[in-house]
Amino acid sequence: MARALLTVVAALPMLGCEPTYPPPEGFVESCYGGNFEKYLNGKIPRISIRMPLTESQWPDLEESLRQFSIQQNLDFFDTSLRLDHAHVLGLSVCTARGLQIHAADSVWKAEPRADGDPGYTTVFLYSFKDFDASAIGEELVVHLQSLHPGVTVKRNSQG
Repeated sequence: MARALLTVVAALPMLGCEPTYPPPEGFVESCYGGNFEKYLNGKIPRISIRMPLTESQWPDLEESLRQFSIQQNLDFFDTSLRLDHAHVLGLSVCTARGLQIHAADSVWKAEPRADGDPGYTTVFLYSFKDFDASAIGEELVVHLQSLHPGVTVKRNSQG
């Protein structure tokens, strides 16, 4: 039972649902507008960016997103976890005005078949509070494509 609970807790940052506990200062307000249930629960990402990256390349993505957050005057958070049985990537670029960009991936040490998309990492862009994410979304795509070859992009106007 304890192992199952730990597995669920480790996977939450990957899903964009909850950060590590306690969350970093300012994370909940910036990335969820202070209320996940109200603003992000059930949301479909406006943009999904699939990148060919392995765990050893996660620091490159962290630096890319950190640079992007500075360029765009947004908040950056790293909620990644390194546990004995799993390494979970959780990087977020956010603003309480209504934007969350979240990079998620996991490597399950105990059960490699549990990796949903081995060798790939996905970056999701969510908007809420009627935030117009069109321009910043396109800038994110260009930014990541320029630094990480092989990026594929899926756009969803319903997000």
